[in-house]
Amino acid sequence: LQVSDLVSGALLLLEGPGIERTATIAPAQMPRHFVEQWKQNNQRFPRGVDIILAAPDGVACLPRTTRIKTMEA
Repeated sequence: LQVSDLVSGALLLLEGPGIERTATIAPAQMPRHFVEQWKQNNQRFPRGVDIILAAPDGVACLPRTTRIKTMEA
C-alpha cells in the first residue's frame, strides 16, 4: 500500500509477534476504514493478508498477526 510518509498521519499502536512490547507508526494517506478492516483481517488468522506500507523514505511491514490500535496524538 503506497503512502506519502510513515510519520505525519494518524498515530497507530502496533503489538504482536516480532514486536518486543509495542511500536508506533503514523502513515499518511491511509484508507479511511483501514484499522477496522485490519481487525477483521486479524480475526481470520491463519488466513488473511500481510501489508507492506511503502513510502519514499521507508517501508513498514505488517504481518496479519499484528494488532493495530489508533492512538491520540
